[in-house]
Amino acid sequence: MHRLGICALAVILGLPGVALAQVSLADLGWMQGAWRGQVGSGETPQFLEETWSASAAGTMTAMVRMRTAENTIFVELISIAESADGVYLHIQQFKPDMSPLFSPAQRMKLTELQGQQVTFVADTPGGLKSLTYRRDGSAFTINVGLTEGNTFVANLNAVGDVH
Repeated sequence: MHRLGICALAVILGLPGVALAQVSLADLGWMQGAWRGQVGSGETPQFLEETWSASAAGTMTAMVRMRTAENTIFVELISIAESADGVYLHIQQFKPDMSPLFSPAQRMKLTELQGQQVTFVADTPGGLKSLTYRRDGSAFTINVGLTEGNTFVANLNAVGDVH
């Protein structure tokens, strides 16, 4: 049985430890591509842009920009890497001048993978409690859980061709 099929079966059967032991960066290839969408509502629309690279040399990376029509709010760098005890996402947000918004970078552990949906939960202190990424065709959804208890959803769409 294909490794992803084993992971999905283990999650359905309630055996997340078995599923997580089988996860590799190759299982996250569906995240690759450029994604963009309007987030939030209000007088000044905000836009989230994410560009995910293919996994190579043991990492998968993303560059993120949150902006209005006139100003960049923050820039974010994300790296996902495999380690002996799991798959971890490292995230760091910067002001437009590249000074960190918080320090050090936050680490989040992959806790669930089902098809084209993955969840990471904070493993170190920072502004995020959880991140869930989901892809459905040319739609890319991010559910963000913040440490103070708030959540928001970013509905993004593919920019150009996606893999």
